[in-house]
Amino acid sequence: MDDVNESQEELLRQHKALRRLTKLGSWTIAPLDADYHFAIKQWRLDKQNNQFWSRTLFRCLCANIEARLYMFRREAIEMAAVSKEAFSKEETEILTEVRTVLVNGVATTRPKWLPIRDAFKESFRLFAKAVGLAFEVDSGTEGFAALCETFEVRHRLMHPKNVFDVEVREDHIEKAQKAITWFNRQYADLIDQSKEHVSKRIPHRLHSRPTT
Repeated sequence: MDDVNESQEELLRQHKALRRLTKLGSWTIAPLDADYHFAIKQWRLDKQNNQFWSRTLFRCLCANIEARLYMFRREAIEMAAVSKEAFSKEETEILTEVRTVLVNGVATTRPKWLPIRDAFKESFRLFAKAVGLAFEVDSGTEGFAALCETFEVRHRLMHPKNVFDVEVREDHIEKAQKAITWFNRQYADLIDQSKEHVSKRIPHRLHSRPTT
């Protein structure tokens, strides 16, 4: 009986941890959402400075997405500590973005950054794994392709090689909007599935307890 109670209390801790992490994440994302929406509003209104606002909204949108991917990875580490889910060495390196290599026989840390296409997939998958879910990004869609292309444009803007690299066309903006729409749906779907998965495993009588 004690083992059962301990298991139930463990599930409750997972539930509370997930609620706390998602709430903190929403607070972080809110100003980034506001930046992107302001930039795209100005892009529509201020045709004289259209290119400035085009570049700005790309930077805001990609910063928003990167922040959410980073939070998924950090939250996966925190959730795993509560849920007792185990990550492999390679998965831990992905989550921490750090790998250990031997240099002249001495263990040395190096950055480990995935290509953005893989970073999308792994950040979602490992967050889900920490919760106890199996989740794969819907990567065979127009939205995912638009997302990858959006980051290619942002990379070009951040590392221009010639004058044409800093140009953003209207079709780039259209793809960026498809990208964020797709990403928001995937993001919300994973959060909703995670909450439902953890909540369903908690007995009703634990739901009725005060959580403060």
